[in-house]
Amino acid sequence: MLNIAVTGAGGFVGKQLFKKEQNSFNFHRITMDDIKHTKINKSDKIDHVIHLAAKTFVPDSWENPSDFYQVNVMGTQHVLDYCKKMNCSLTYVSSYVYGMPNRLPINEEHEVAPNTPYNHSKFIGEELCRFYHKYFNIDIAIIRPFNLFGPFQDQTFLIPKIMHQIIKGKNLDLESLTPKRDYLFIDDFIELLFATVRHKGCDVFNAGSGISYSVNEIAELAIRVSGYKNIQIQSKNNIRTNEVMDVVADVSKAARIFSWKPKITLEEGLKKIFDEQTN
Repeated sequence: MLNIAVTGAGGFVGKQLFKKEQNSFNFHRITMDDIKHTKINKSDKIDHVIHLAAKTFVPDSWENPSDFYQVNVMGTQHVLDYCKKMNCSLTYVSSYVYGMPNRLPINEEHEVAPNTPYNHSKFIGEELCRFYHKYFNIDIAIIRPFNLFGPFQDQTFLIPKIMHQIIKGKNLDLESLTPKRDYLFIDDFIELLFATVRHKGCDVFNAGSGISYSVNEIAELAIRVSGYKNIQIQSKNNIRTNEVMDVVADVSKAARIFSWKPKITLEEGLKKIFDEQTN
């Protein structure tokens, strides 16, 4: 059984990961303080690290960019040093780093152009990963999730914000209805993380569904799966700084290497969220 250390175990992805039973893996919660300050005992064998810990809310990255670079870049460097000392491999969860796309769907060869401090901090983390692979021979899988969703996600994100308002019986008050995003349900994402644990080399993999939906389409679908009546959709028509209007992930590389593909549709995922949060 492989021993897997997980940073950010208390976050959205980490909490869901620890709910999944895996006969092949023994998961260990590990904090950034453990990694930075605790003396490493190699007898406590760790075979792999899944690095989830990060600051992630894009609007905050514009207000306090230094916090994002400090946590996301230096945190990744500390994790890489830990992997080097433990002689173990790493799954690094990056972000959408392609900026304004010049073609859809977006594969891993698309030009990288981070357009927020958050995305930029995650891409610098990728560069650190490539350096440590080249010079310290650490096997690393870099995952670029487009947009994730699932039960009990923070309400600062779009889908939980929509679901919360619906469950409260409120009209939907949204910033803009037009941007389109590729959403991947959390269970499918975790299955991809599991698939990367034994990966050799250093490679980048997109994580998405291969389909994009507008905010308005998501809102209408969420209302429909809830069965609630007379909920109206309202928009302030606000567009965020450097807003990308449409993204679609090409996930054929992950399918080819790991035999992985998304199983849960947006509608099924929304229904799971509604059922779990109302029962």
